[in-house]
Amino acid sequence: MVPFLSPKKAAPPSPTALVEYGYEPGHVKWPPKVIGETPLGYVHAQSQHFYSRDIGRSSQFAGRVYYFFGDTFCNNAGVSSNTYQVVPDLGMPAQAVYPAMDPNGFVPPLIDMTSEERAEMQRPENEGKRLAFWSFGGVIEVSAGLGWTWYQKFVIHPGTPDKLVGVGVARISLDKDKVNGTLSAARMPDGLMFYPVEPLFGSFSSLLVGGEVYLWGQIDADVFLARVPKENCQQRHMYQYWDGKEYVSDITQVKSVLQDFQQGQFFESDLFGPRFPWVFVGVTKYGDSKVMLGKAPRVEGPWDVHPIFEAYGIIRPDAFRYCIYPHPWGAKAAEGKLMVSWSEHWHGGVIATKLHLEKGQSSSKD
Repeated sequence: MVPFLSPKKAAPPSPTALVEYGYEPGHVKWPPKVIGETPLGYVHAQSQHFYSRDIGRSSQFAGRVYYFFGDTFCNNAGVSSNTYQVVPDLGMPAQAVYPAMDPNGFVPPLIDMTSEERAEMQRPENEGKRLAFWSFGGVIEVSAGLGWTWYQKFVIHPGTPDKLVGVGVARISLDKDKVNGTLSAARMPDGLMFYPVEPLFGSFSSLLVGGEVYLWGQIDADVFLARVPKENCQQRHMYQYWDGKEYVSDITQVKSVLQDFQQGQFFESDLFGPRFPWVFVGVTKYGDSKVMLGKAPRVEGPWDVHPIFEAYGIIRPDAFRYCIYPHPWGAKAAEGKLMVSWSEHWHGGVIATKLHLEKGQSSSKD
């Protein structure tokens, strides 16, 4: 008979060994696990009207934090295809106000039609149609108070599928004549940058790294990566495209870095420690309302992405949630916290929460 031997408890690996194997004590555990939540409710200022809108992507710009929205239904005052709000107090990250609103309650769009587009939309054959300009990728600040956003241009006609025209670029600047954070947008004068047969670079996500702007775009639900020097955002011939090994000038050689994603955002963070400084939060194309969280050792990937949380509805609990985005400025990564938001379908809004992630060692060698 073999005597029972009490198993010896193995000594924990040294901190150096943990880092070598991807285990970084003090950072968020991998695979990630949500252990708590601090609900923030709707992104909304109690002092202003509650308007149904979506997207809710945030950006830090000119010393302030802004939320950027898509279609904003201003009750009886009409629909604005894109609007923005400024956060007055970062300690209350879901409280945001419109810098501009007319007496009837209409919020003017940041990215608006040209005079030629207005004339075109007034033609009899375009009755009932409207143009929409939706910026899913955020605003990149390339110098103090000057930035760029890549927007999708659509023709909207109720009862028919939305028609994508392409991706344009707009210069964003701070209105220095006003003290409330008012922004202005100037669209690229010579047309669109990318077209529906190409990845819609910049309209999925954008990120400034050093002197380069990294831009993600989609064809269907495949996500591709490009980059351009921050001084040349309006010059298509300066864009380079990731072909899976290097950046090339030929857009037809581009290879996808993620598949099956509807919306999301890439950003730099110490959430997972120095070996995995690149983080992704988004939602898949499957309409399952899952918050997906990923990490990568390089901005190009490879990406390891896991579901961590199911976004919920308040006004619209019956329909799936979309436009899931992180807000790294809104929670402390060192505490294992991550602020995220998502959109409800009309007549709902943008909902935010702070997720508490488990910290410690990874459970496997990654």
